[in-house]
Amino acid sequence: MYWQIREKILAPLFLAALTALPAMPAAGATDAIDQVPVNQLPASPLSADQLAAQGEYEQALLAYETALSAATDAESPSLRFQYGKLLMHIGLGARPEMLPLARQQFARMLADEQDDKILRGRALSALAHSYHQQALQLSTESVEFRQLTRRANGLYLDAREELISGSDWHNLSITCYNLGQLAEWRGDLSAAVDFLEQAVALDREHGFTDLAEDLAYLNDLKSQLQTEIRSSTTAL
Repeated sequence: MYWQIREKILAPLFLAALTALPAMPAAGATDAIDQVPVNQLPASPLSADQLAAQGEYEQALLAYETALSAATDAESPSLRFQYGKLLMHIGLGARPEMLPLARQQFARMLADEQDDKILRGRALSALAHSYHQQALQLSTESVEFRQLTRRANGLYLDAREELISGSDWHNLSITCYNLGQLAEWRGDLSAAVDFLEQAVALDREHGFTDLAEDLAYLNDLKSQLQTEIRSSTTAL
């Protein structure tokens, strides 16, 4: 069964590099950044991205905060989205206390940005992803697991509508994949197949490299569904 989550929807170039870097020090540890005056830190989003790619998480966070403090209303939503993604990456790793802060950034961005459908869709999907990933750390029998996956599912569905409106087909494909995975987790194999068929159709139409992975998952879901149908028929 497929119990991994694709993260490409969340990942600008610097986040792809983060997965190969060491985790942040635990809370309470002393970092070199504690001795760096804030006015010496880079203030641009690009510099923040570069710091994150180098594993300088604390400096990257401060750089984003500095850039946000000087951002215009037009610049703020996309910058806040990037900042939220970095907080989420850290929060899903060694610093879980960062996760609520990441969600606050996405919520603030969504409140401020009403027109950019692609950015809204990506923020909603990133927010969903934070609940989706958090659920992986829990027993599937727990109430919290069900609550988190239900929340993720609703946000992915909202993201799907925004991504369709913005014609962001690749992120739509990934969102359909994740919706299919959640449907499988709750035992709705028919819905899971429907969502994966949508993802595969988008991959084929637009030539996305995810096709082989998505098709393999779709075939696995179809096999599970056929087994379920045969078992039901036999029971009758």
